[in-house]
Amino acid sequence: MRRRRLIYNNDGCDAMDEGAATRQGFLARRFEAILGSQVDSVFYCTGATTMFTHRTRVGETYGEFCKDGGDPAAALARDNLRALAAAGHDPLELAVDFCHRNGLEMIELGHRHGLPVYPTISASGMRGPGGRYSSIEAWRGAASNLWRSGAEGVVIFNLFPHAPDPRFSELGSPETLTGLDKVFAVDPVQTLEGDLVQAIVQEQVLPISVPGAGGIASVALPIGDDIPAAARQAKLKSMKLLVEASPPRSIGLLEVRFNGRILVPRDRDPQNGRLWFTPSPDLCRAGPNEAAFRLAIPSSGPADALQITAVEAQVQYR
Repeated sequence: MRRRRLIYNNDGCDAMDEGAATRQGFLARRFEAILGSQVDSVFYCTGATTMFTHRTRVGETYGEFCKDGGDPAAALARDNLRALAAAGHDPLELAVDFCHRNGLEMIELGHRHGLPVYPTISASGMRGPGGRYSSIEAWRGAASNLWRSGAEGVVIFNLFPHAPDPRFSELGSPETLTGLDKVFAVDPVQTLEGDLVQAIVQEQVLPISVPGAGGIASVALPIGDDIPAAARQAKLKSMKLLVEASPPRSIGLLEVRFNGRILVPRDRDPQNGRLWFTPSPDLCRAGPNEAAFRLAIPSSGPADALQITAVEAQVQYR
């Protein structure tokens, strides 16, 4: 079976970028930066429905009927594609040729039932509170979770580097992720893009409400790394659990349990509704970890008086 550590999704929009009117410029936009990385396969999207970036007889090429003074993006695509065509180039042909010359597999069809599983990490979803899940540590955490789940490889979606990027050199195997700092988090935003709404189970997406009458709310925090093993090997520097809640003034009423054990906050930020904990490494599990929340003093207010907005494990290694 062919090895597919990382599958790179190239949306095909490079034909619409400034500087993509030549072969060299086109390849520099989204292809050359993946050379020497852990990318083994490439998805290349050539358009949507009947609008394409390659030459076709069954649809329209982007910008083909765009007039001067119209949409700037369409006009740029038109000019780039015309310039490439005049030089004898086609975006799809350039993409396929690049992959063949560099030993990369070009995947053009979706997988069917019974074939290996390649989950996706999308840059569109790697944002989080204040954008902090766009960090390399959060990407590593997401990849570690996927490898822990038994994936055969990882699809990188909507990330288009113009220079070598560590995400394309670190995420392609559990071995290259070992010993690297990570952030593991519960998804903070529901996916609302088209058919993904129906395809992805999202019942534990944050925020969640803590019942005001003494009830418990809980989420599963995935931690792909073996934290107890790293601690026993003296490779773990620290593991902090961060919980954020709103409204911030109620954070002092929150009781937090981690895998069944009540935790005592090591630090507080009442202004921003944050609590930090340092659970024992032996309390952590490789895989899902239960984080449960209740109000230490039951409230008679509405059930959604306190919401958990972020739950994350910040892991650092020596």
